[in-house]
Amino acid sequence: MIVFGTKNVASVINTGEFNCPNCQDIRNYTLKRYKKFFHIFFIPLIPMDNLGDSLECQKCSAGYVPGSILTREVYSPENPVGNTNAANHLGIFPSAFGTRLGAYVIDLILIYLLILAATFLTSGLLTIFIGFIYFVCCDFLFKGSSIGKLILKIKISETKEDNLPTVTNIIIRNVVKGICGLFPPIYLVALSNEKVQTLHDKASNTIVISK
Repeated sequence: MIVFGTKNVASVINTGEFNCPNCQDIRNYTLKRYKKFFHIFFIPLIPMDNLGDSLECQKCSAGYVPGSILTREVYSPENPVGNTNAANHLGIFPSAFGTRLGAYVIDLILIYLLILAATFLTSGLLTIFIGFIYFVCCDFLFKGSSIGKLILKIKISETKEDNLPTVTNIIIRNVVKGICGLFPPIYLVALSNEKVQTLHDKASNTIVISK
């Protein structure tokens, strides 16, 4: 049984309207980005290569090279989501769930090492708050990234602009994240929405994006 390897993953980075050569009419399109990921049990964890973007007509399913169909204002290699979406006018788009999961696993390893050290060095309730302290400190020190997120080149941001969330939202995010950590499967709610938001993202009005 193969439990690890590589797989190609497509993520939607924008939608809009274009003149489909196949339909010869104005149609809605889906702009997808393809990446190769290292996976474990078919869960994509670590991004390896960018495989390029593809434009697909939502009516006839014909595929096109985006740069040959869309204008540079709408699509360019530097800013693939263009200016057609107000929430993405800076070229931000959600990080893949697998990348977030990989960053979280790295962070958990570090947190457990800190807890292990605290067990020998301290006593009391300090160990309960180590995870919360770790994520809050990292969010401020590394401007929205934990060590795991730094390694995988992702960070937290406000949902409408590429800005570091407010102090209040960072604290709310990590409080809810700690509560959700008592039942990890609840993180899978991120797979049910286009912004790949977990409950702590929704509570703090944040999103995890690629740097």
